Amino acid sequence: MRIYFTKYAMKNNPHWDNIFLRTATHSPGPWRVKMGYKERPVIEDLYGNIIGNFERLGKPEITPEQYKSNWALIEHAPQLLAALKEHVFNEIDQGRTVDTRLIRLLAAADNTTEDRFQKRISRGGGT
Repeated sequence: MRIYFTKYAMKNNPHWDNIFLRTATHSPGPWRVKMGYKERPVIEDLYGNIIGNFERLGKPEITPEQYKSNWALIEHAPQLLAALKEHVFNEIDQGRTVDTRLIRLLAAADNTTEDRFQKRISRGGGT
């Protein structure tokens, strides 16, 4: 089942050719949110491993629209991060300066230092 799911996910992921998605240190994307045990939403990685739980809607301060938007944002987080890294790589590759706040944010998302992130990004995402 995992092999089939992996091949299916890779084949149907329009971002799979993105080197930053393939070389990421987080659980492999794309992620998906689906109903798990006792109808409790769970977040799965590319291989179907549960990487998190999604609380049921029911807290009065969260609207159904916010709940659906949060769900979609979590599902697409790996692709969004890879796209942003690719953009930064292209800016650096073309000799443009990248705002240090963006580098700091991306380094934090990679759980690394700014210097290490800049070295990694300059090599095209390789670790």
